[in-house]
Amino acid sequence: MGAAALVPEVLMKNRDAHAALLAGFDPASSSGDGGRARENGWQPGQLARSTAGRDKGRYYLVLAVHDREVLLSDGRRRPRKLPKVKNIRHLQRTRRVAADLAALLRQGGPTDEQIRAVIAEMLGDKEEEG
Repeated sequence: MGAAALVPEVLMKNRDAHAALLAGFDPASSSGDGGRARENGWQPGQLARSTAGRDKGRYYLVLAVHDREVLLSDGRRRPRKLPKVKNIRHLQRTRRVAADLAALLRQGGPTDEQIRAVIAEMLGDKEEEG
């Protein structure tokens, strides 16, 4: 069996692991068991900037909060259907919260276009870094 035959199996394992991880996040309540991220002021609809990793300097919207991790989306590289899971230690929280987006999250979630529009509005209509 060659390396090419193993690629689909590895990809399926990664997809399954990602799906299992996302299952722990509840976008409706978005607090898990009232974890540390929620206690530290993180909330759905909040604008955050990455401070570590390949995405350093990029802005995201918080979709869900669970313990010490948050689900993030920017509507482009990280669409709502494939959000980024990031530790809160690697993020800078802003005071900007999109209240209308938080309401959309409770109703099933915003579209990627809505996420991009909210980020652009919060950043003062300047182009995102990255």
